[in-house]
Amino acid sequence: MFFKNYFMPTLSKSVQFRGIDNAIKAYENMKIPRWGLFQGSQFLMKYEGRDMNEGADLLQQYLESLDQRSADGNTYTLCIYDTDQKINSATKYDASFNFRLTDNINEHMQTKLSGVMETRISGIEEKLNQLLADPEEEEELTPKDQFFAAIGKVLEHPQIQQLLAQKLVSIIDGVGNTVSGIFKPAQLPTAAIGATKTPGPDVEAENAKLQQAITMLIEVDPQLGTNLLKLAGIAVADPSKYNLMITMLKSM
Repeated sequence: MFFKNYFMPTLSKSVQFRGIDNAIKAYENMKIPRWGLFQGSQFLMKYEGRDMNEGADLLQQYLESLDQRSADGNTYTLCIYDTDQKINSATKYDASFNFRLTDNINEHMQTKLSGVMETRISGIEEKLNQLLADPEEEEELTPKDQFFAAIGKVLEHPQIQQLLAQKLVSIIDGVGNTVSGIFKPAQLPTAAIGATKTPGPDVEAENAKLQQAITMLIEVDPQLGTNLLKLAGIAVADPSKYNLMITMLKSM
């Protein structure tokens, strides 16, 4: 038997349960069917039977009939009586708990979550505004940088790449007549006749190597013309850079 309480329930700020369903469940867990319902010192309703299901149904019907518009401000007390005597406002109760009709915890959590989402949305909007803002002025390019930037944009155009590819195919088709004449024997000045000759490159060997290189590269590089044109642009614009690349290539 629960500890006997000899005092009539009084309004308490402490609330153990929120929502009608939770209050009914708490009553059922008591395993004692007889109850009395208070709001502060006001005795509202009672059940004096011995059937738990009947007591739970009566309590639920009564709570659902109450005006829930004032639910947030009203605290109710359910007293449990493990006795056979008649129940009234002065009857000693064995246990009790306080509750409110509405479970507003979810509403509180939703309000808190909404605040978090508003903060995140505000941050996203700020980042978007930064991205959409006018970009800062770029540093002025040197003539050399402007040249390479212009060459790069031209070579990125699909039609230009197609024309280069077609030109390269025509070169491959006539490689016997074109490539073989790229390297010409060096013409020695008249004053050098009779002097000691410095061996020059083997023209025929270089032409053969060039023809072989193009034949091999066209099989693995579908943009061979574009890439060779870029390499040629580097050689013309910056010979020292081109020579450095060739030196690195020879060391491999």
